[in-house]
Amino acid sequence: VAHRLLASRGYLLGVCAYALASSVGVLVIFAPAGAGVREAVLTVVLAPVLTVDAALAIALVSRVLLIVVDVLIAVSQLRGLRTTGASPAAS
Repeated sequence: VAHRLLASRGYLLGVCAYALASSVGVLVIFAPAGAGVREAVLTVVLAPVLTVDAALAIALVSRVLLIVVDVLIAVSQLRGLRTTGASPAAS
């Protein structure tokens, strides 16, 4: 029971830390897509419960995953435009 409680608290902390970091990243307008800011906030929030190295690793892996998702979405949209024969400028 104690293990489940700790696991759920860790999950909740991770979700809240990511939500806070993403929100701050959107609010900081001088950094494109919150680059650097989001990772810094995520690392600072997670560092008290993890090692700084582990918190930084999580922040960097999340950035890499977001880049991969952005590229996959862009590719899927380009394929969709080619399939329908529409041009990006046509609205």
